[in-house]
Amino acid sequence: MDDARTKGERLGRFAIAPLRDTSRSAKAHQAGSKRAVKLPFASRSSAKQAAVPKSIAVDSSAAHRVSSRQLYIDLAADDAVVLDVKRKGSGVEVVSFSHLSRPETIDPANAAKVGAWIKDELASRDGAVHPVSFACRRHDAILKRIDLTGAAGKKELQLAPMVTLQMSRHLPFPMVGSALDYVPLDSQFESNAASVRLMGAVLPAERLRFLHDVAHEISGKNDPESIGLHAAGAWALLAEKSRATDGAVLGIAIGVQSSSIVVLEAGRMMFVRGVDVGIDRELNQIDAGVLALEAKRTWMGYRAIPDAKEISHAFVLGEDDVVSSVTTSVAASLNVPTETVHAPASVKFADELTPGQRTVALPIAGLAIESELGVRSFDFVHPRKAPDMTQVRRQRLLLGVLGLIAIVGGIGVFLSMELDDLRDQVAVTQQKMKTTQDKFIEASLADARLQHIEHWRESRVDWLAHLEQIGSGVPAAPDALLDEWRGQMAAAAVFTPKGRSFFGGTWSSKKRADFYIAGPVKTPSIVQVLRDHLIEFGVYGVKSNGPDGNPKFSIDLTSADEKPVVAAPENDTTLIAPNGIEAPVIAKNDASTNQPAATDAQSASEGAEAQ
Repeated sequence: MDDARTKGERLGRFAIAPLRDTSRSAKAHQAGSKRAVKLPFASRSSAKQAAVPKSIAVDSSAAHRVSSRQLYIDLAADDAVVLDVKRKGSGVEVVSFSHLSRPETIDPANAAKVGAWIKDELASRDGAVHPVSFACRRHDAILKRIDLTGAAGKKELQLAPMVTLQMSRHLPFPMVGSALDYVPLDSQFESNAASVRLMGAVLPAERLRFLHDVAHEISGKNDPESIGLHAAGAWALLAEKSRATDGAVLGIAIGVQSSSIVVLEAGRMMFVRGVDVGIDRELNQIDAGVLALEAKRTWMGYRAIPDAKEISHAFVLGEDDVVSSVTTSVAASLNVPTETVHAPASVKFADELTPGQRTVALPIAGLAIESELGVRSFDFVHPRKAPDMTQVRRQRLLLGVLGLIAIVGGIGVFLSMELDDLRDQVAVTQQKMKTTQDKFIEASLADARLQHIEHWRESRVDWLAHLEQIGSGVPAAPDALLDEWRGQMAAAAVFTPKGRSFFGGTWSSKKRADFYIAGPVKTPSIVQVLRDHLIEFGVYGVKSNGPDGNPKFSIDLTSADEKPVVAAPENDTTLIAPNGIEAPVIAKNDASTNQPAATDAQSASEGAEAQ
């Protein structure tokens, strides 16, 4: 068994070296658990140093925010594959595919220049810049299988310090600044199990910093959205088929001039290799024979692991036009049923993508939807979090503070509620007062309208009475003849306020009747007689129109009375006009005879008869 194990460890530089935890290492873990918890990424020789440089932030939360639009980049030394991935519900759509060949003038070790080169290439192709995620090649990270003896019954996250200790003991470099993540290889931890199987992965600090700097140059953000493995995309896409298949399955994910080969058991990735065989730079041809040989080497390396199951099925990810020859060659090499796996319904490609582009993009897109497919693989930006052993003490302290806050806060809340009630009462009272004021103002306005209408309607003129009164002042024919009479009224309702307030004021009506009379006279002197009669009524304002001596009278009259009321004179005579109109004539007593003096009209009439 040891010889077989040694043989498996020597198969290729990408083979996973299985490790077993001894009782000595378990005791060392128990003695140094506190140190491992405080510094989960620190080696034993640098336990007091910071695990991650300050310039790189590592989020230990398994659940993190995922952008709806991302750039997924498979970055190699000489080229880069960039996918513009858009999330739609529980799936993704590959909007665009870019295969970029690095110019010789770009130093592959200079992150700033590499990032600027990718950004410029995307801009020249009208590609938008979004948050960046990376799909690392197998040789970028160090993977090791770990069997933890005595870890049965532990929760998954409680294994973090144990994994850190085991990985740091077998790495050729200190873990300062490196990112560590791990995945369980068992579907569940049994309390009576002798050990717990895990797979740990470490991304060296130099590569981690390089990817962070590239992401910063491309998107302007210090941190990438995620850093995973290219092989994990194949794991996510084949997990369901692995669960439905007895035994182990082998999967092949093809990239540009490299590929990832994984072995799954019950939906878990048990073994992974990276090989320098893939599709050519034109995305057309694959050396199917060499890739099938690498698949057989992977099968041989996997069989060297203790308790390894027999591979019963093989799958090749991609389009039939590209990978059909690979499927045939792998089936002949492994002598197991081999199928081509296309993109699931949750992965959509833009119509303009060629079969070669879709084949290369498929495992990277699988990395983008691994959580939707029920897989939690490696993420060197959001690794699994180590438990905090001081959490209980902090929780008790926080509970005490919370109790104090609850007491003080309860009193404050009670007083605040009382204050709110008083404020509500004030608000209700103010609202009632405003409503009452509005109703009072509305009623006052309605009353003002009513008073205005009533006083306006009270303005009347008794036209017949005025006509009769004016006609009584006109001398009888033929001395004068009233042949034109007009009348009109001007009325208004007037409000007189009381002081400066509207309320308490009084309403009154004002009116004025205007009359116009005209007609011929026998002699011009009769016009003056007519004017005197109208003035003596004491009812009208009299204004003569036209020059004196005019054989026609034209008089404007104004009156403020609805009906003329004239006091009867002490002596009056009545002129009986031929037309039957009686006109009272004011008689003046002659001082010498004590007889009524003759009116001007009578004198004029007698003069006419004498002639």
